[in-house]
Amino acid sequence: MLIAGVKEWYGNDAQIFLKVRNRIEESLLTQGFNYFYGGMVSKKSIYEEHVDRLGERFMENCIEFTLNGKNEGIIISPESTFRVYDFLKRNNKLENNSGQIFYSQEFMRNESEKDIQKGKTFSFWQTGYEIYGKPEIESSTLALVTAFNCFATLDLPDTLFRISDKRILEGMIDDYTLNERRDIYYIIDCCGEDGEKFYNDFVAKGGNKATGEKVKDLLDLEKYEPITLEKLDVIANNKKSHSGIEFLSKVADELRSEERRGKYTFVPFIAKSWDACDSLLFDARLPEYNYAVAGGGNLHAFNDSDGKKVYKSGAGIGVTRLAEYIIEHKIMS
Repeated sequence: MLIAGVKEWYGNDAQIFLKVRNRIEESLLTQGFNYFYGGMVSKKSIYEEHVDRLGERFMENCIEFTLNGKNEGIIISPESTFRVYDFLKRNNKLENNSGQIFYSQEFMRNESEKDIQKGKTFSFWQTGYEIYGKPEIESSTLALVTAFNCFATLDLPDTLFRISDKRILEGMIDDYTLNERRDIYYIIDCCGEDGEKFYNDFVAKGGNKATGEKVKDLLDLEKYEPITLEKLDVIANNKKSHSGIEFLSKVADELRSEERRGKYTFVPFIAKSWDACDSLLFDARLPEYNYAVAGGGNLHAFNDSDGKKVYKSGAGIGVTRLAEYIIEHKIMS
């Protein structure tokens, strides 16, 4: 590896990488998605306008550079969700329209040296898709089913999709400020969503013990018994959390006819999802692999030019991570 955090593919490994990428792209085309390509660069202002949703930590991921010696606020694309919706909004494609669009390209983020040493890539290929302008339940279900269909082309029957709703945890810590909630999400992420570890770290940092106990009990629920939406509702026990659980119940009803396509389970919270997501959160996990190989949810950060809310759902699929896993486990030749 010439540069730590940048994969090099050659020979059979490169062919596997191409197969993974091509199968996902072909699946999305077959499912009626239009392809979008916006280049390797983006505008930093796209993300600065939504820093209240993305959080300051996301801005630290952006790699800015000068063009012809001038600082034009241009960055290497760290992702494409916000890039896609900026394009749709600038071209008046959100007004009274619904659509399905996907992207597939390399991205780059300013990952920490510690994460890179652990094996994380800072330059990676991601194929993602966006669904907009459809009713919320339909949009959410379609986002999940689309992921099921993409993974079905990869011969990975042990893929497990974890599904949650951001409001479940948010309702329990709603009296905290936005930055304080983000700190809680960050601790949960660092603790691997383990309730006991979260409690110890949260309290050690001066957090309220009662709040720490509530969050610990929520996160550790699945340690002691299978999770059901009813059990989540009992332990969360507030109006906002209930609205999230009620929403998941409706999505579950729609998914019952799709169970043959993808295995899924409900979880209390998914720490690595963007703070930009409002309700639905989901990711895809593989056995003996530390990272999610896909992640998505509902994002309502963009309105149309009239200020009208447009429901949006989508996901990003980690082609680099999938190829890495498939090569290591000799699943594809």
